[in-house]
Amino acid sequence: MPVKQLTARLTALASLLLLAACATPTRVTSTWHAEAPAVAPEGVLVVGLGRDLTNRRTFEDLLAARLRDAGNQAWASSRHMDNMAPLQRETVAAAVTSTGAGLVVVARLEHQDVAVTETGERDSVKVQRRSETPLDFFRYDYEVMAAPTYLATEAAVTLAADVYRVPGGQLLYTIDVVIPPRETRYEIMDEAARAIDKRLRRAKLVK
Repeated sequence: MPVKQLTARLTALASLLLLAACATPTRVTSTWHAEAPAVAPEGVLVVGLGRDLTNRRTFEDLLAARLRDAGNQAWASSRHMDNMAPLQRETVAAAVTSTGAGLVVVARLEHQDVAVTETGERDSVKVQRRSETPLDFFRYDYEVMAAPTYLATEAAVTLAADVYRVPGGQLLYTIDVVIPPRETRYEIMDEAARAIDKRLRRAKLVK
């Protein structure tokens, strides 16, 4: 095989392997803890456990919006409780009462691996001519201009979402989600919301 053709094939293979590595899928598993209800309870209260209110609210809004898009009633708990008060059973119960939710989905972070790398564009070359003789290559000054660099953060996240039935607070179902490295928190939260929404529908706990 000619060298050029072999090189082209190896390059194509390397590109495919790189794309496959970048497209690592999210893994989702689930476990029933009780018998599935004959009729899906109406209304879902979404609770994200976390100290950062902004991240918590973003995740809750993402999941609640997906559930509503499918025709369910759904609420972000952070918008139905006093966020200055501790997130406890009593404050969640108050939000359940105010919304009338039949299910409570409590999502919690179990593990997080964060990798930080320095990245940026290639250095460029600034050229300045020192002479009016354009054919004289050595009459040019070359200065390497360092390209700006920045820190890129990727995080692999494992989280779990427990589904409780109201009234009684019976644990029905647990969804475990493993998300491979992503560049932003928003990507992670959006992917987690998508995975939980799909698994809830598969379990017929929501529409």
